[in-house]
Amino acid sequence: MRQNLVNIAFGLSFLLLNCIIIQPANAQRTKELKSPVALPPPSMSDTTRLANQCILRRQVLMEKMGNGIFICLMDKDNTKDDFNYLTGWNGIQAGFIIDPESNKQFSLFIPPSNPQAIIWNGVQPGINEAKRLGADTSFHIFDLKKHVRNYLKTDKKIYLLNNDKQVRDLLKGLIKTRSDSDKLVFADNIINEMRVIKDDFEIENTRKAIQITANALFNAYKLVKPGKYEYEIAALFEYEYGRNGQENAFESIVGSGKNATALHYDENKCQMKSGDLVLMDVGSKYNGYAADITRTIPVNGKFSKQQLELYNLVLKAQEEGIKVMKPGYKILDFHQKCIEVITHGLYQIGFITDTSKIWQKELFILYQSGHYLGLDVHDVGKYTLNEIGYTVIKPGLRGRDLLPGMLLTIEPGIYINPDMLTYIYDLYSNSVPREELDAYVKKVQPLFQKYANIGIRIEDDILITKDGNEILSVAIPKNPNEIEKVMQKN
Repeated sequence: MRQNLVNIAFGLSFLLLNCIIIQPANAQRTKELKSPVALPPPSMSDTTRLANQCILRRQVLMEKMGNGIFICLMDKDNTKDDFNYLTGWNGIQAGFIIDPESNKQFSLFIPPSNPQAIIWNGVQPGINEAKRLGADTSFHIFDLKKHVRNYLKTDKKIYLLNNDKQVRDLLKGLIKTRSDSDKLVFADNIINEMRVIKDDFEIENTRKAIQITANALFNAYKLVKPGKYEYEIAALFEYEYGRNGQENAFESIVGSGKNATALHYDENKCQMKSGDLVLMDVGSKYNGYAADITRTIPVNGKFSKQQLELYNLVLKAQEEGIKVMKPGYKILDFHQKCIEVITHGLYQIGFITDTSKIWQKELFILYQSGHYLGLDVHDVGKYTLNEIGYTVIKPGLRGRDLLPGMLLTIEPGIYINPDMLTYIYDLYSNSVPREELDAYVKKVQPLFQKYANIGIRIEDDILITKDGNEILSVAIPKNPNEIEKVMQKN
């Protein structure tokens, strides 16, 4: 009897202890995150549409090539996007030859199927897939060298991509004379310009990538709280992308506090604190096309006075920039507008003491306020007629015309890191007098302490239309009142 009582007492004690461990009295339960239904994967009809679109793209390319052939081998690090753009091929290693003057204008070169490969990797795309994508004929990839050798015997130009290392290595072993070398032409500029204007299929895929990213951001708004870790929030994005059968367009940036002032911070390992902001720069892909969206929100659900002051300045810069993102304006007008608004606002606050000093603007305007978006998150294409690349502080530089079908981000930001007052001497001591730097540091140091470690970026994806523009990511709250309202509901 005594043993039974002991057993009962032990059992009750264990049960009570278990309840205490599992459900403490002050436990905070995170509200369940509800995800919408996952998007279906690209269908056969999508494949057919893509194949038809690629036929049109190749026709445009062939018109520009004239008497020449285009050779490309797919490489995930160098040529994958251009290869996909022209062929729709997403399988394993492949190559193609485009010959406008042949009755077989588009030839795909694919790996041979064999039982051993099927055992290890499953059935791989093959001849039937090549036909679905509009190939006039297909060959084993090992036959590519023989075909290239035959073309070198003709007077045809040979187009290739500058970063196609495989084709360049192949040609090294085949080119024997100066006349052979003179036949080589890089096709990058032609294809880059084609990719600047997005077709309906590309825009639809981008919309889906944005939808996936938006769903993840809504869940992040619910989960962000003091005590959470940055990697918990980053995991939400990876989960949502994977749940939809997709991958990230780039490594997620989730930076809180001082980390938000580092543009490409991606360690995502710090614990978030009340009173800090957290900056989330994220983007899914869908069918190869990227989204790129940034939102900055208060960890405790409420912006401080200083945070709100700088946030509203960034938001105003973005809103004013979007107004000039339409036909009739130039592609860099929105960047110049963002510079104008941020410079004026920082001058009023006191961070900029002389608006005629380029170096002071450069402290705060760290990058071009947007970029092309597409198969690559920083997609290809020229911004000005005479150069490729980005611009930061170049007053009056407006760039090329904005055209319907262009897809761009707009992402102004302000980043206040007290360390800036130390490294300005390294940056500008050779171009700015020491006494000028000393005077600036002395004057603004109190402000850098007051606004220390506030990093804010607001980024949306904008489609240029014939009548203006469309903010594709408009559904994701960015008005500070809306952000606080969403966060305080949880």
